Amino acid sequence: MDDLQSKPKQYVKYVDNVAVLVMNDGENRLNLDAVSGILRCLDEIERSDAKALVTTGTGRFYSNGLDLKWMSQQNETVRADFMKSFRLFQRRLLNFPMPTIAAINGKYSSALSDMCFIRPTLRTLYH
Repeated sequence: MDDLQSKPKQYVKYVDNVAVLVMNDGENRLNLDAVSGILRCLDEIERSDAKALVTTGTGRFYSNGLDLKWMSQQNETVRADFMKSFRLFQRRLLNFPMPTIAAINGKYSSALSDMCFIRPTLRTLYH
């Protein structure tokens, strides 16, 4: 069993030729650090031989959506940087070059799963 506390907040593991992007940060709220981490994971996956992408969370949350508390504590420049990164994240996921599956492990209110839901290649798994 993985020791989740020693894992990064976002990381990739591979099962055969399927990339599993794991969000491992409690409620997995989307802020600048989380979106940057997911984008780094997507870069890694695109460079790999993976044929499909599965996104999932750990614990009780797949993702609890935008981190509004974090956003309310940031200045306008940081919020603008976040929105730029968030829009890039949305475009990357919508146009990702392989089938994308949201394995929703718990509660969610997330732009991440919403992007997966509207992809034409989506198959959503609930477990």
